Amino acid sequence: MKRHIPVILDTLAIVALAVWLGGLAVCWLVLAPSLYSAPTEAAHAVQTVFAETLRRFSAITETCGIVLAALQWVLRRRYQRVQSLFVTDGFRMVAMFIALFFAEYCRYGLIPALIKAPGPSIYSVLEALAVLQAIALVAYGALTIHLLSSRLSPVAVVAAPAGSVPAVPRRAKKQSR
Repeated sequence: MKRHIPVILDTLAIVALAVWLGGLAVCWLVLAPSLYSAPTEAAHAVQTVFAETLRRFSAITETCGIVLAALQWVLRRRYQRVQSLFVTDGFRMVAMFIALFFAEYCRYGLIPALIKAPGPSIYSVLEALAVLQAIALVAYGALTIHLLSSRLSPVAVVAAPAGSVPAVPRRAKKQSR
């Protein structure tokens, strides 16, 4: 059972990452273009719906970020034996915290301002921060794939050349006194 816990936690982290990144994609690739293509008489309604969608999705984003941070903390010792993997895991943690910082700034700073007074400048800043979040999350995912694949790779075994005699370990000779 103990061997299965990291696999379950890794799966949970990948699901949280997929929900976060997928939600960003839906908000900004599906819903955001409707802001620019809406007729002028419906523009206020579309902006209100989009702002409310971002407000609700930001709670999901925050939950996914907290889940990722908690799972990183629980599994933090996994790569301590190999320095390069340990450093890569540190960069992965930094990428996750950068994405979480941008999400929190949007949730508590920009989205309330957007609800109070919608304007094109706030949408531009939100869009830029969404792109930066996506870049940080893709980096997190790439580093996760690298770390998980390095744990699964078998140890390289060097085969002896054909016709060679296998090495026999030497035994220490006993010295007589």
